[in-house]
Amino acid sequence: DEGRDVDHVRALVAHALAGDAEAKQLLRESGRQVGELLAVAINLLNPQAVVLGGDMAAVYDVYAAGVREAVYARSSALATRELQFLPSTFGDRAGLVGCATLALDHVLSPSAIDARLTQT
Repeated sequence: DEGRDVDHVRALVAHALAGDAEAKQLLRESGRQVGELLAVAINLLNPQAVVLGGDMAAVYDVYAAGVREAVYARSSALATRELQFLPSTFGDRAGLVGCATLALDHVLSPSAIDARLTQT
């Protein structure tokens, strides 16, 4: 087996989009591994939804199938009864938008604004 030269997850996604079964399997397995970690948070926090995005947005169906598989296997029925898995509306920009949101939340927080007002 010769394998493929993949230097970034985007290249793996491109292979999957081209119909490469091995790339799809690797993406699904990656989803399972993320799902195993998410299951802990889901059991603890009982969220209404899990939003998946970033570089995996283009292969959401394949990736989310792996995530769901692991989450349902490792989470309580109560925590997953109404749980929804959703694709990010920001696609592969989700990380950037999330980072910007966190920065704005910090800069515009009541304590940050109070500190600025007392400095002037």
